Amino acid sequence: TSPQMSMALNQRVFDIPACGGFVLTERRPELEELFEIDTEAVCYDGEDNVADAVSRCLAAPAKRQAVVVAARRRILAQHTYEHRLRSLFAHLKAEGV
Repeated sequence: TSPQMSMALNQRVFDIPACGGFVLTERRPELEELFEIDTEAVCYDGEDNVADAVSRCLAAPAKRQAVVVAARRRILAQHTYEHRLRSLFAHLKAEGV
């Protein structure tokens, strides 16, 4: 994750699983608010742990696939652009805009 996005998730966290791919990403509080860690998202804690996390993921193809399926299900149910727009419009309406 880039330093410019210290308080946000990269779009790849949504796009790749939505297309059926697996993502290993840096642990962030924002990710933990949107996905169930180790079930819908797999993370590493700091650069020193990337190699170990990659090895664990490569050694468990069935778990990777299960994470992809769960992440895709969550994304399609809660994190599409339609969901974001509905949320934005609801917020604007609540603010009287």
